[in-house]
Amino acid sequence: MKCLQGASAIQSVLEQLPQRDVRVFVVWVPVMSSDTGPPDEESRTRLSDSRVRQYWDERKQLAALWQPVLKAETSPVLGKESLVTGQNLWDVVTVFPAGATWDAHPPAPLLKAAPVADHADALLARLRQN
Repeated sequence: MKCLQGASAIQSVLEQLPQRDVRVFVVWVPVMSSDTGPPDEESRTRLSDSRVRQYWDERKQLAALWQPVLKAETSPVLGKESLVTGQNLWDVVTVFPAGATWDAHPPAPLLKAAPVADHADALLARLRQN
């Protein structure tokens, strides 16, 4: 499954930046008909780094909040744009600037890419820049 590959890819990126002051928020959403509840422990432990916080967004509320921001933001999407701006927001990685303020809407991202596993190198490069 691509989303599990993405989780492993994020963990790998974090392992390459052990001293980097970053926060990672992983939001799991039901997309497939088999997604009847939160991810199991095996899936969650793919992201074992202490900088990671994981959430189950059963009603896709966070995705609904992010989607207009990602659609409105004019920066290009690396990879499959339909995963970022389509009906369902999933298997997406975004990077926001250090110190970004999260008000009523998320800030504009510095990077938008999907699927996550295919863009781990771009994620690593972007995090090294910040």
